[in-house]
Amino acid sequence: MQTNRIFTVFATMAMLFVCISELSALKYSILFSGTGASSSVDSVVVHNLNRGTQVTVPSGYILSLTDGLTALNDKSQINNVVIAPNPIQSSARVSFPVENAGIATVSVFSLSGNLLTALSQDVSQGQNSFQLSVPQGKYLLSITADGHKHCSQVISHNTAVNAPSIAFLDNQPIVDQPILKSAKEQSVILITKMDYSSGEVLLYKAYSGGYLCSIVSDIPTVSKTTNFNFIDCTDIDGNHYPIVTIGTQTWMAENLRVTKYRNGDLIPNVADNATWSTLTTGGMCTYNNTDKADTISKYGRFYNWYAVNDGRKIAPNGWHVASEIEWDTLIAFVDKHFAHSLNGAKAIACKHNWKSSPASIYNVGNNPSVNNSTGFEAIPAGLRGGQNPMFWSLYDGAVFWSSTDLDINNAWGYSLSSSSSAIAKSGGGLQLGFSVRCIIDK
Repeated sequence: MQTNRIFTVFATMAMLFVCISELSALKYSILFSGTGASSSVDSVVVHNLNRGTQVTVPSGYILSLTDGLTALNDKSQINNVVIAPNPIQSSARVSFPVENAGIATVSVFSLSGNLLTALSQDVSQGQNSFQLSVPQGKYLLSITADGHKHCSQVISHNTAVNAPSIAFLDNQPIVDQPILKSAKEQSVILITKMDYSSGEVLLYKAYSGGYLCSIVSDIPTVSKTTNFNFIDCTDIDGNHYPIVTIGTQTWMAENLRVTKYRNGDLIPNVADNATWSTLTTGGMCTYNNTDKADTISKYGRFYNWYAVNDGRKIAPNGWHVASEIEWDTLIAFVDKHFAHSLNGAKAIACKHNWKSSPASIYNVGNNPSVNNSTGFEAIPAGLRGGQNPMFWSLYDGAVFWSSTDLDINNAWGYSLSSSSSAIAKSGGGLQLGFSVRCIIDK
């Protein structure tokens, strides 16, 4: 019997790879964690960039990436497993029915797949119960019994124990009448499914605390935990910005829309064309001078370069307007590492609002559903002229200032166009109104 138990433990360890990579018929299982400004992940919006599909993964759920070749609930699953309570405060009772007497194995694994503890137990027909105690954290619970299996996630708030433990409690006959349980007592395999094939690109947008947002892109090849580094990016007006890490850089994933310098001084909002064209100090505006909050939130504001270069600073604390070198670094990275996006321009351009440009598959405006594999979300907000201070190129172009001057009259800017495949670098007059993206200080 002891030999059988050893083989059972090894079988359970092998089954973990099924739990992680094929849990409920999935191909890969992706779990989420948070670090930095928050350790909790409230939800993750997942975009499959190749298919143009999207799902939302709530807190505590596992993202199940499946090729759809097998059913979600197959006959090999143990039904009616109860883990109560879950989350665990001190210990939990794990109960499940067995039709035929034999060996049941209950195992606890870390989210990275390490076996932490396991118990193999002779069980009889009926409802068998085990006591589970684990330190604070998240774990995978694996059960094999009577030729069936079960995997689910457990969460523990217990800070009084240092190591996981499992103990057999009892066996009870199965009652013919159903036993009603509260919602809290139900054991649920918390899974959000998404169709996925090898090599497809996923973009994760994670939210925490009501204002933090972190964006990560990935091509999953194994089951794993994806971590989001939550970083507070909040300007002096209280506007919160999502952030995205691309290579070694961390950028804002929205256009700046602040109305004050970092010291609290107002940035003049200049609607008048004649005044705008003669400015030699900082100024800002919105496209067509709109005051609609949702439009400003979506497209951001325009700033002349005098505002960008002002010593009072327009970037949130801990951030700065990206320099020429930092923009060039971004372009070099996306051109090298995001070839699946056809080119760097499509890799940073958002998916929506671009004017259609079907002339070339490489153009930003051609099939924009495959854009934005980096999560940078460059939106076609257009621009405002300088000497000719009209508004131009809404839906057709995205133009950004760098913090680096070119000469006494010009500074470096970077632009995308719906009808182009490139991120263009060129000098622009200091009176021009461009969008602004900031990058984290190092």
